[in-house]
Amino acid sequence: MSDAAPSAPDRSPLQKWARIWLNRPTLLAAIAVGILVSLGLALAPNPLKWSTRAILSWDAGALWFILAMMRHMTGSGIAHMEATADQQDEGRGLILTVVMIACAISIAAITAELGLAKSTHGVMKVMHVSLAGVTVAVSWFVMQLVFALHYAHRYYSPDELPGSRGRARGLRFPGGEDPDYWDFLHFSVVIGTAAQTADIEFTSKPLRRIGTVHSLIAFTFNTVVLALSINLLASLA
Repeated sequence: MSDAAPSAPDRSPLQKWARIWLNRPTLLAAIAVGILVSLGLALAPNPLKWSTRAILSWDAGALWFILAMMRHMTGSGIAHMEATADQQDEGRGLILTVVMIACAISIAAITAELGLAKSTHGVMKVMHVSLAGVTVAVSWFVMQLVFALHYAHRYYSPDELPGSRGRARGLRFPGGEDPDYWDFLHFSVVIGTAAQTADIEFTSKPLRRIGTVHSLIAFTFNTVVLALSINLLASLA
């Protein structure tokens, strides 16, 4: 940022909010995909139930986001991660909140979809149950992916301590090599499955607190997924 650019406090809340979203074109594109799918389904000759439309729209946007981020992660080296970390992690609280709310809404839609499955038979029952199962997996992975990106951006963002010129870090990786996005995804998936860390350690309070929140969300989500899985099996019976 040049010296002529306004400092963060000088920007209006609207400008800051707009910048947060404009810095995330992949997320905006995913939201647009979900909206377009929703509109297309709503205008169809035989509109689907709201839960089915919601699930299909969420799955479309979420899968777009996953595939686009996989491509981004594959093509991003350490230098790029360092150069964009601070910008990408701006508004992290807002983005995490939005994604968690979206995941919660998807779970509500899944519950409604399973209710529809109980009132159908044959192929339609299998379709409803399969759609619910896919959505559970997609929602879980989106959550781990968003946390992985957050861990990566916090790790490579400039250290905010006075006089420091290094990275914020906050995590210790074995092997001594600089971690890439896939290392952070591994870290996030471990927490998402076990609600605890494995070979990577927290070394700072800010990231440890985020890890605690991640573990609590993961435990809650996994408990809900277990309940839904039992419901899925019961629906097929």
